[in-house]
Amino acid sequence: MRSRPSLNFIKRVLTRVSIFICIVLVVSSVGLFTKLFFEKTIADLTFATGIMATATIVLAGLTYWNIHSRNAQEKRDRKERLLNEIIEWAIDVLKLNSDLNSFTEYVRLEFISVSSPTIDKLYSDTMAFRDKGKSIKIISSVAGDKVNNAASELQNELDKIAGVLNDIRFKIEVGEDPVYLSQLVTTKDAMMLDRDVNKDTVARHLENIAPLCNSIIEEAAKIKTEDIS
Repeated sequence: MRSRPSLNFIKRVLTRVSIFICIVLVVSSVGLFTKLFFEKTIADLTFATGIMATATIVLAGLTYWNIHSRNAQEKRDRKERLLNEIIEWAIDVLKLNSDLNSFTEYVRLEFISVSSPTIDKLYSDTMAFRDKGKSIKIISSVAGDKVNNAASELQNELDKIAGVLNDIRFKIEVGEDPVYLSQLVTTKDAMMLDRDVNKDTVARHLENIAPLCNSIIEEAAKIKTEDIS
């Protein structure tokens, strides 16, 4: 007749079974936790990578826009500086034109000879603005053909006036007739000269100065206004 298992034996078996079940549960929990942890980590990394990629694209776009805007602004600023330089030159030439007209009128009314010091100053000023006109012709391309052509014509007129003034300076030195020298300043029609009917005169070119200057100023100012608006 078999003996019944002792109570202690049953307890030991139940204890071992309980321990085994606990171990299984712990291992399962750890495995599940590990799986969830890695899945969460991978999802976070994917999300973070997406955020970083998006931020990189946005930053690149902002950088491009900033550079583009800065370049466009620098281009507008440079154009405005050149237009201002063109306008200032034309205004200065208008002032010279006023001086030349005043001197021409004075010579015509007073019937006096041309004084060397006055001619020297007018010649020097005309040459300075003529030389400035060479650089203006180069930069006036930013203002279009109308300003560029007018600047070219104005520079050419200044060159011709400077040539007449220089000729008068030379004739003063060799003792030329003062009446004839006065005619080289005041006569608009070269056919009215006492001699050298094909000779250029100061008055002949002064008529063209103011219209050319005004055309340059108006057109350049118009372009500035259009760029601002």
